[in-house]
Amino acid sequence: MNLKTLLSTATFAVSIVPTLACLQTAGVVGQYRSDGSWHMDYAYTIDNGLTTCDTQWGYRIDQDGHFSLSCLPGYVYAFTLDGSFAWYANPVNAFSFTQTPYVDWTTSVIVEWEWSDSYFGC
Repeated sequence: MNLKTLLSTATFAVSIVPTLACLQTAGVVGQYRSDGSWHMDYAYTIDNGLTTCDTQWGYRIDQDGHFSLSCLPGYVYAFTLDGSFAWYANPVNAFSFTQTPYVDWTTSVIVEWEWSDSYFGC
């Protein structure tokens, strides 16, 4: 393999590796006061301009008691029920981080937390 082919191959390989130049997370979750059960209004992640996870594709409360969103293959986004801590992975790296939810509104029936955060130089 000559140097030109090697450099071309290396450049192509680097161009397809996901990197985190900008990760955005957003969501709204709520808890019913009557029984303490949780619900999801919406949540999503945008990694370098690409929506990688979204409640429109599905979500669940996993075995550890966290919300887990449906994501593109190779991506993971999960967070605590109140949205305060999250885990995110792309096909190359995995991260955990604190999110900044605030009480969006509260009534005698429900409390809702909302967040919209940016990471990695957005």
